[in-house]
Amino acid sequence: MKRILAINDLTVRSKAAISISSNIIPLFGFELDILPTMLYSNHLGFKEVAKLDTSSFIKDTLDIYAKDNFYYDYIYLGLLLNKENINTILKYIKPNTIIYFDPIMGDNGRLYNSIDVNYPNYIKELIYKSEVITPNLFEACLILNKEYKTNLDELEIKNILKELSSLGPKIVIITSVTLNNLYGAYLYDKKNNEYYFYGLPKLDYNAHGTGDLFSSLFMGYNLTLNDCKLALCKTIDILYEILKYNQKSNENVFKNGLDYERFLSKIIYDSKRD
Repeated sequence: MKRILAINDLTVRSKAAISISSNIIPLFGFELDILPTMLYSNHLGFKEVAKLDTSSFIKDTLDIYAKDNFYYDYIYLGLLLNKENINTILKYIKPNTIIYFDPIMGDNGRLYNSIDVNYPNYIKELIYKSEVITPNLFEACLILNKEYKTNLDELEIKNILKELSSLGPKIVIITSVTLNNLYGAYLYDKKNNEYYFYGLPKLDYNAHGTGDLFSSLFMGYNLTLNDCKLALCKTIDILYEILKYNQKSNENVFKNGLDYERFLSKIIYDSKRD
């Protein structure tokens, strides 16, 4: 069985980051271990958040694994926070390690308050070594040092995808893309030189944890089905159902996180090729 290491932040409450990945990725039949980059009491939208930096723990852990010659088949990367963690990971990974990287930095034109302005440059060496990256449109612009605009046309989006792929990844997906009145994600498959957009009617609804669900679902579907376009469609379809359900529910999603657990059995069923 393939083993995956998820390196991302961990929120104790309100369901985000590793707490989502640890529930989603094993549904596809993979063993998943977690290594938190930061412990948070709640997601960062809360007024008061307790936090604990785990950078030294990450270094000690990966140093021990390297000494034991223990390496993972796949690594899923999320919020890495600082250059120290990035250098630790770069030192640990092997040339044949397959990396899925969700370069979490911000959204809607704003960096998250835990992110250094130099962070987009720090992560470029990891992007070079990644198989798949899944930035949102704002993060894609940050990586390429481009001006962020919400009204990009299709050709501009394709150019950004191609530029990102030139940094190394075989598959680039830009999320949070609006095209032809549909909201979804645009994919570029470098091996086949193919572009592919898939979207659904936009919901008037936003919730934290959506990006974590997207990247975790895509990794699971893509590794299982070995078809990036089908994996993208399945990811967006189930994510749309989850968001639509939560939009209609009376739950306090801001405090408690998205209710996605009732869809877990459907995700298992959908992980099989049509």
